[in-house]
Amino acid sequence: MRSGTCSIFIDGNNVGEVEYKYNLNGRGELWLAPDILMDAFAAQSVVLQLPQGDMEIIVTSATPGEPAPFAFKEWQKN
Repeated sequence: MRSGTCSIFIDGNNVGEVEYKYNLNGRGELWLAPDILMDAFAAQSVVLQLPQGDMEIIVTSATPGEPAPFAFKEWQKN
């Protein structure tokens, strides 16, 4: 399991910092403000700026007050 904080880009715009955790299968959770969560869920592109590089994700559901589950669009074990 990897975890930390990083910058999040929604449709090319840096919208701030996000807390994340993900497993070695390329699935994880994000902790986002409700307005950012809804923007990420509806976006064409969501990118996390992780230590190993920029990784595009898909937010799979959005429930305010809960961590948002996500999956990496292209996953390679690192």
